[in-house]
Amino acid sequence: GVAGVRNTITIKPTVSTVGLKSAISAAFVRSARLEGKDITVTADSGSVTLEGTVHSPFESRQASSAAWSAPGVTGVTNRLVVN
Repeated sequence: GVAGVRNTITIKPTVSTVGLKSAISAAFVRSARLEGKDITVTADSGSVTLEGTVHSPFESRQASSAAWSAPGVTGVTNRLVVN
């Protein structure tokens, strides 16, 4: 029988920065509860940074959630300010 299994597989996402930004921006547009016009999205590989202003803490959380749901995102830094 099998005495053990060792997994040495590494998955490296191949997502373009432009594609990642547009996917997140499109998610903002689709969200009826999030007004994304004052949010700037920057991406470096799979790491995303959100900057700008939102109207409530709820919108800030929605923006983070939308960014995390984009394919290829490995990290989100939320620097949004509630105004």
